[in-house]
Amino acid sequence: MKKNYKNISVISTGSWVPTDLNKKRKVKNTYKILINELTLDAFIGIHDFEKKKKQKISISLSLDVNDNISGIDHKIENFVSYEHIVADIKSILKKGHIELLESLGEEIVDLCFKDERVLTIKIKLEKLEVFKETSSVGIEIFRKKKPYNNSTKENLHKADKLFMWIVKIGGSWLKNPKLPLLINFLQKFAKEKIVLVVGGGVFAETVRNVYISNKMTEETGHILAMKATEIFAYYLKSINPEISITNKISNFIKKNLNLWIPTEKLSFEKKFQKNWESTSDSIATWLYSNTKSKGVVFVKSLSFANEEKLKLRDLQKKKILDLNVKNYIKRKKNLKIVGPEIIDLFENSTDWEYIVSKLNKVIV
Repeated sequence: MKKNYKNISVISTGSWVPTDLNKKRKVKNTYKILINELTLDAFIGIHDFEKKKKQKISISLSLDVNDNISGIDHKIENFVSYEHIVADIKSILKKGHIELLESLGEEIVDLCFKDERVLTIKIKLEKLEVFKETSSVGIEIFRKKKPYNNSTKENLHKADKLFMWIVKIGGSWLKNPKLPLLINFLQKFAKEKIVLVVGGGVFAETVRNVYISNKMTEETGHILAMKATEIFAYYLKSINPEISITNKISNFIKKNLNLWIPTEKLSFEKKFQKNWESTSDSIATWLYSNTKSKGVVFVKSLSFANEEKLKLRDLQKKKILDLNVKNYIKRKKNLKIVGPEIIDLFENSTDWEYIVSKLNKVIV
């Protein structure tokens, strides 16, 4: 008779023999990507002269990457590309002034860790023209990626206590001259823990046109459309710099007007359907159902001033809400919808709960 206790077998002869003597421990191989002394001009630093004139900085990176060199086609798209990393760093610097080397370092960490194959990153950032007495001054940063957990509960516990309101702003609001007014009103209600989800508008339509005219999977097209919503997000931040943009639910800041960009989370979320029937309506509903949110408000360009209660299936038939919304509704069903008339409500009241009570309820 043979019984197994963890990694030891009990054999009837009385002999104790480890069962895994001949098993090899599985160890993932890695290789390094090196970028040494990338020298660029940048507006960086807290002093006035650093904000008026660019200075030379040196950037060196060492990345540990999962070794997938063998067994795949040797095409650039199958590897972590230092060329793409350099281009992305240049794009960061083109955005404008950066206060600290530390801030730049964290941005570089974030862009590198977007690739799931990157495991660790060491960055050396140096200013080359600060002091005559030294060739450079700077910092080093080391970061190790935390293991990815695909569960929808990952990092939600910090957001659970916020009891947020999810407000979805349709991409068609890009054409509405009252968009800045809408955002400024929402900022005034930041204490209500509002999290914005935005559509892609014309940017997402461009992606869809490319999808139609080129050979790509629907999933790839959908992920690119989610990326397109980030353009709208950063446009809103240019309107109101106090908006806090984040791709991590756990980073929602209680006192800020938060804006969630979903690509990093939902690209790997198996239960989220990546097709053209999942628009930002579905994204907002998914976020509502997976956090302790009070409700979701769909802010559309179409007026609902003469309506009181609207059925979800009717809104879907009219293509006002997407067809997958219902798939992400769980036990909570506090869905509201409103059009441009929300501006009038904001102008006549400073009570968020009162305003929400005046919005049209979506009957599921």
